[in-house]
Parts: sequence; structure tokens; C-alpha cells
Amino acid sequence: MSSESKKHTGDVKRYFVVIYNARAGRKKEKVRERISDFFVKKNISYEITDVDGCLWSEIVAKTKEFDEVRFVAAGGDGTLRLVFQKMWEHDLLSVCPVAFLPLGSANVTALSFKLPFGLRRGLTRAMHGKPKYVDLGLVNEKYIFFIMVSFGTVSRFVVETKRNMKKKFGIFAYLLYLPSLLHHSYEEEKFTITDGAQKESEMHSVLICNHLNIAGLTPARGIAPDDKNLHCITLHNKNPLGILRGAHDFYMTTKNSKVLHHTRIQKEKYVFKNFTGEVHIDGDTFTDLGDIVEFRILPHAAKLVM
Repeated sequence: MSSESKKHTGDVKRYFVVIYNARAGRKKEKVRERISDFFVKKNISYEITDVDGCLWSEIVAKTKEFDEVRFVAAGGDGTLRLVFQKMWEHDLLSVCPVAFLPLGSANVTALSFKLPFGLRRGLTRAMHGKPKYVDLGLVNEKYIFFIMVSFGTVSRFVVETKRNMKKKFGIFAYLLYLPSLLHHSYEEEKFTITDGAQKESEMHSVLICNHLNIAGLTPARGIAPDDKNLHCITLHNKNPLGILRGAHDFYMTTKNSKVLHHTRIQKEKYVFKNFTGEVHIDGDTFTDLGDIVEFRILPHAAKLVM
């Protein structure tokens, strides 16, 4: 993969690394060129690359050359996850802030944190915004996530919402696909998980959330990106109307109900039985994480530019 780098003289003490995903979201004209033009006109040191093309060892060296190296994840939620992943692997999370330039289809992170859409406004926020510590989640000591990991019916719903629909309608594509949840046979997609205390539960979906505060709609049960907790949400409804009850209970109540259970965890290992299907981690899909899956919170591990 190719990358391009520009260095400008002057009093600039900051270096920007733009990780651009050209395949994310809707097709936009000359995005790479417009990003480059933004930094050139402001005489700011920068480079534009992608996750595979980034020379991470050179970025580590630049943290000693500049007062601050700031990443810009230009793509969707999956792009942001991959940037966090690579930064974790190269011990850069505590050193470098990360800004999110929402160019994807759903852009849940931008909606959750009210980050600006539009290339110029997004880049301006990336340059002038203040970093804030946020938690990250870790799966099997291998995969970083920022939003959530989903199993079962909810995961299938996310995966099957067609990519071309998301490109056209963004996050509203999920609303268009919502009727499928109302015609689904939940009894046919049940599985069980057993936690570290050997408590076994049957359900059709599991969500391990770090945050899920879409468009400012914050769950009353307090699922925040900096609360130093992961949140295990299990759904147990047996009929289609129950999924609506589950959504209501998730956002509007604080207690467990017949259709939704909520447990705060810092580190937990779950044994899955009779689970089949794909697992959705932020914007990425995984086919097999194994029958034993461990989750761990990385409290205040990253600095997100707000």
C-alpha cells in the first residue's frame, strides 16, 4: 500500500497521521486530495496512508521528534477500530490522541459524541479538538473494540443490513431492516453462555458494550465510554414484540427485566454453547472467536479528540 508524506518548516510542533480508508461509506470525490490540501494550506506536518501502508515504527520515532503526534481515522467505525488496534499493538495509545473523521456508512462514533460531519469541519475539529480519555475493550487478549461486540440475532441483523443500503442511507439503513426483527423466530436462534461463576443463561443475543449512546440518546442505565466498565447485555425475548421491549428497557430503565439482563464487568470469560453465526466487532465481522471468549476493559486507554 502506498503512503504520502509532507513536511513543512516553521513553528509546527505537531504531526498528523491520517489513516484513510478509501473503501469506507459513500463514494466521495477527491477526498484524499482535499485532506492533503487542508494540511498544506495550513503548513502543517502530516502524512496520509492506510492501516496496511502505515510505517508504524516510523510513527514511534516521530513521537520523539514532535511535541504531539495526532492520528486521524478517516473512514467508518471499523476504520477507527483498526487504528486503535494498531496503536495498541505498537504502544501508541497513551502517547497519541485520535480524531475521527466520519466518512463511513453508519458513523456511530460521530453520532454518539456529536462530532462534526463534513470534511473541512471534521478536519478542523481534528486539529483543534481536545483529547479526552476513553475506555477500550479487549477480546481474547487480541482484538480491540470501542463500541461493542455482538453475538446472535443482533449481530446477524447488523451483518445482514446490506452494505449498499448503508452507503445510500447511512445509519438509517438499520431502521429500514428493522421489520426483519419483528418477523424473526427468536426461539430458533437460542444459545447459552456460562460465566466465570458457572451461571448459565439462555438467550438469542449478547452485546458487550463499551458505549452505545446513539445521537445523544444515553441509556438510563449509564453505559458511558469512560466509566471503566464493559457492559454485558443479554436479550431473552421469545416473540417479536419483545425486541421492542428490550430496546425500551436498554435506554429507558435501570433494572433488569424479563427480556433484558445487564451486568457490569471488568474482566469476564464466557463459555458459549450452541452458538453459530458471525460476531460483529464495531465495523468488522468475525466468523469464529471460539467457544470460550474473554473480555477485558482497558480503562482510559485511549485519547479521543472531541
